[in-house]
Amino acid sequence: MILLFPGSFKPFHDGHFSLLKRYIEELSPEKVYIIISSKKRAGIPASVSKKFIKKVFGKSWDNIEFIIKVTPKKINPINYCYKIIGNDKEKNQYVMINSDKDSDTRVEDFYELFKKGGEYYHNKSYAVDPEIETDAIYYSDRNDEYADSPISSAIVRNDIINDDFDSFKLSYNNILEETYISLEDLEDYFEDLSDDIEQTDDDIDKLTRYLKESVLNEVLIEWNESSKQDSDNVFLKSEDIKKSLEKKYFIYRLDEKDQIKIFDDGTDNGWPEFEKYKDKVWINDKHVKLDNEGWTVNEFKPGEYKIYIKDINKVTDMTYMFWDCNILVAAFIPNSITSIGEGTFSGCTGLTSVTIHNSVTEIGDYAFCNCSNLTSINIPNSVMEIDDWSFYGCSHLTSVTIPNSVTKIGGSAFLNCNNLKTVYVEDINKFNQIKFNNKWSDPRYYGAKVIELKK
Repeated sequence: MILLFPGSFKPFHDGHFSLLKRYIEELSPEKVYIIISSKKRAGIPASVSKKFIKKVFGKSWDNIEFIIKVTPKKINPINYCYKIIGNDKEKNQYVMINSDKDSDTRVEDFYELFKKGGEYYHNKSYAVDPEIETDAIYYSDRNDEYADSPISSAIVRNDIINDDFDSFKLSYNNILEETYISLEDLEDYFEDLSDDIEQTDDDIDKLTRYLKESVLNEVLIEWNESSKQDSDNVFLKSEDIKKSLEKKYFIYRLDEKDQIKIFDDGTDNGWPEFEKYKDKVWINDKHVKLDNEGWTVNEFKPGEYKIYIKDINKVTDMTYMFWDCNILVAAFIPNSITSIGEGTFSGCTGLTSVTIHNSVTEIGDYAFCNCSNLTSINIPNSVMEIDDWSFYGCSHLTSVTIPNSVTKIGGSAFLNCNNLKTVYVEDINKFNQIKFNNKWSDPRYYGAKVIELKK
């Protein structure tokens, strides 16, 4: 048996360790994959987590092979597990580790797809759900506001930010007692984490579950006082610029004072055209500067903003352009684009409206993956192919228009589109001729009705 343990692990702590230990004791696996997300979390890079996890399991449970992997950029740990089991030519059993507190339906999808007789089972390796009950690990020896709370990465990160090693250490009692990790090793880990850690709004939200109201107010006041000033830089403001940018905008919505992530950076597998356009961004009538990760240098007050990108109709590649831009509300596809590339809008959880120009012939892998607030999509009659996982996780999608031009829909394109009710088509007979890669490729899988548009 082989265990798959995907996660962020930033940082890895007793909660993770105890969960993995429970599965090992129950199942006695021969091999364990620990899959670490390559994406930074609160500034912490994957390399720091990998270094510590290798130390934790380097000498533990000698009869088990531990393989520590960092995912390629843009690939989440669960999807990387698909690659591991899919490439295994032997008849091995796989189990994905999952705590009771997790509600990620992707774990359920994994078992459904790779179980014996599942869509991705090919008489070789397969997945089996052992349904192991797991309980959260609680602090028993903290004397602060987090006493009797479950061990949480947000609390651990808060200890690091406060330079509080004594509290930090309380999240590692089991690791110190049951592995070869020494107090000196843990101090080194604390120092490595301290080099990169940064406070995030997401962590503050999570801390509200545990903090007393008075302590929470102090944290929020301190956080707000450390915020940067509003942007007041105005450059190149002219009627000519405004005219050239007219109607070529994207809408972003801020719920609280913050920087705006305009588009993904150009590093590694990021947006290939980032450097060409990073200095061509206007917010309303103001020219703004972006940092090297695609964020505005200055912060903005809560509200709705029109983002103009000069020469947008010269963009030829949108691959990963808006990856994880979760405050993007409305977008359009310029007529220079023939393919909405891989991951273009993946993780844009705020996206509600998209206008696709009829120059587009293909919607790429993961193009709208996890756009959970997108309610409808009108695919123009120029599109011929919808690729794998393109609308995966669009859980509020209720209608989609698919033209006669579409001949192929890739694997799991509409998986977890549970609320899809209506599929509008030009010709039902032509729609029935589409090549669906698997059952989740078909938008009718969750019971959607097909309605033929009147000519």
